Amino acid sequence: MYTSTITASLLLFSTAYAAYGAADASTTATTPSSTASTSPSDPTHTILVGKNGLTFTPNVISASVGTKLEFHFYPQNHSVAQSSFAKPCEPNTNGTSFFSGAVPTADGANVNVFTVDVNDTKPIWFYCGAPNHCKKGMVGAVNVPTDGSKTVDQFAAAAAKVENTVNVANMQGGVLAPLDKNSNSTSASGSASGTTASSTGTATSASGTATSSSAADASARIGWMGVSAAVVGFGYLLGM
Repeated sequence: MYTSTITASLLLFSTAYAAYGAADASTTATTPSSTASTSPSDPTHTILVGKNGLTFTPNVISASVGTKLEFHFYPQNHSVAQSSFAKPCEPNTNGTSFFSGAVPTADGANVNVFTVDVNDTKPIWFYCGAPNHCKKGMVGAVNVPTDGSKTVDQFAAAAAKVENTVNVANMQGGVLAPLDKNSNSTSASGSASGTTASSTGTATSASGTATSSSAADASARIGWMGVSAAVVGFGYLLGM
């Protein structure tokens, strides 16, 4: 009977220790993930008109459908007009081309910017309509053929042979207006929203970790109480 009593006490001790070990293993917490996404504003291609002399900077642009061309004008008097590769310094008369009209500028960048939407990926050839500017190489192109059959250098060489540059007085095919300084407000708002979502996710993760830690501490205390009870009982039986 004495042996049976000791065996029962040892069994009680093993059970209590196993319970503590299980409680200690449960301290690993799962941290929830939080993801935030924002949408960038539509890409814009900035083209400087006359800032570096009689040039468009850049004068070759690759633009996808849905993007915009922004022409920024510098002194003194420039314009932008869409033409064809065959007739470099003459405006297209197909009714769908763009012309900014003359944009006189006294100093620095003009407050007005001429914005054109890119609706397809067909090549677009353009020039400055101010007298002799096209002839002197102030031309550019969007989405030139990738096979090299038509290049902006060939376009400029053909323009150099033109006697008279045709300017267009009326504006069409785009919008000439001051640049909207709040054009990035949507992007900034989205970024702020994303930051908030990320911060919330971090707070949730911290809360979850704290809860798991508290539960683990409680389980550990219960486990140690069981161990203590087993030891006391074992000592009592030995005293018998």
